[in-house]
Amino acid sequence: MIEFLKGILVSKTPAYAVLEIYGKGYKVLTSVTSFESLPNEGQEAMLWTKLCFSASQGRENIEIYGFSSKRERELFSLLTTVKGIGPKMALSMLSASNPDRLREAIGSEELGFLEAMKGVGKKTALRIVVELKDRISGGKILKFASSVSEDAVNALVTLGYSRTASYKAVSSVVSAEPEIDVEELIRKSLARI
Repeated sequence: MIEFLKGILVSKTPAYAVLEIYGKGYKVLTSVTSFESLPNEGQEAMLWTKLCFSASQGRENIEIYGFSSKRERELFSLLTTVKGIGPKMALSMLSASNPDRLREAIGSEELGFLEAMKGVGKKTALRIVVELKDRISGGKILKFASSVSEDAVNALVTLGYSRTASYKAVSSVVSAEPEIDVEELIRKSLARI
């Protein structure tokens, strides 16, 4: 994964920025919040990035999403784990609200706030709260210190288990065996779901 991009800001719009890095222009999709924090064109800028793959009309696309802070990128990544929310919808939600306010709304189960966002209906708002509330506490995203644990949770979600159940199962196994490898962690977590 590309952790961040740093270069000269060639152009910016509320939807994307173009960074020139060693003679190459990178189009980076951004939220309105990140757009507002960008410097003037011609100055150096840095965006924390997330690479997303999608398929449409029989073609595979690679898009770079960029954020002014790691916290905003973490929330974007978390939103895209919810069934029915792709990168574009997650970015739209981050553009419609300050990331801290969005975290607060999810943590305090403000369904009306979420439903007011474009493309988010009652079912999607409820799914966001159900799947993410346990991972957001006091406006902070709960995450593992180890990428092994995160990989195990993502594997369980891919197998069809909810993120909340996967997170709890992995947490339980890791607390008993902190030095476990990812394959064994997935196997033991499956037994606890």
